[in-house]
Amino acid sequence: MGRHLDADLAALEPGKTIVKEWIDLLPTGKRVETLNALWWLWLDNGCSIVSVPPGSRDEIASIIQDAEQASGEFDEGRINRIKAAVDGAIIAKGYSPTGMFSQQVIFGCNKDLLVEREYSRCIRLADCNASLADGLQLTRENTVDGISYGVLFDGAVVAEAHHRYPGLGPENVVEVGVHTAVKYRDRGFGKTVVSRLVKHAADLGGEALYACGHDNIPAISLAKSVGFVQYGRQLVFTSNNGRSL
Repeated sequence: MGRHLDADLAALEPGKTIVKEWIDLLPTGKRVETLNALWWLWLDNGCSIVSVPPGSRDEIASIIQDAEQASGEFDEGRINRIKAAVDGAIIAKGYSPTGMFSQQVIFGCNKDLLVEREYSRCIRLADCNASLADGLQLTRENTVDGISYGVLFDGAVVAEAHHRYPGLGPENVVEVGVHTAVKYRDRGFGKTVVSRLVKHAADLGGEALYACGHDNIPAISLAKSVGFVQYGRQLVFTSNNGRSL
């Protein structure tokens, strides 16, 4: 996360928000489908850093200077003012305005925190041709090029957890994504397969990151049941259309 924000998170000062402008380094001829135009990270130790579009630093710093850095909470008026500043900056650079924002809680887990489960039904999806339960979809990136595990039940994969890199990602972190077919939810399958994916990362000497909506109670419960601990919150404004260069 520090790599993405181009910052040493350990050096941040509690109670103070650092505002940094991101640099446009998109390769010529590439199309960007989504763009995280603003990314604000609060750590639970009171540190805070926000990455903003070029040309918007002073305006956004003025808007957020009285925010509760450690809480990760915003009132509607402040959100609207930040969105206006962000949209003005990215439209000037040829991007579409932001269409959505999300507030998420962020969790981490390593070998010492992991709560292991019974893995007899877990399989590496790159090594199997099992059918999928209704409503469950996988991408080639998750099953072939990346790390993905599934839970077999009733002759089908009913839950899967994935990470898009073949091994560990930047900074030795696995970013966990998980899906369970609707019919098979609330049976512990998601917890099992997430635990297996984290164990894979831990066996390689890495750790796992898990992010979900701040009001997504089932996802938060799943993370905690596997051993994840919360260490921060984030606010992200996203432009969904990107631009052509």
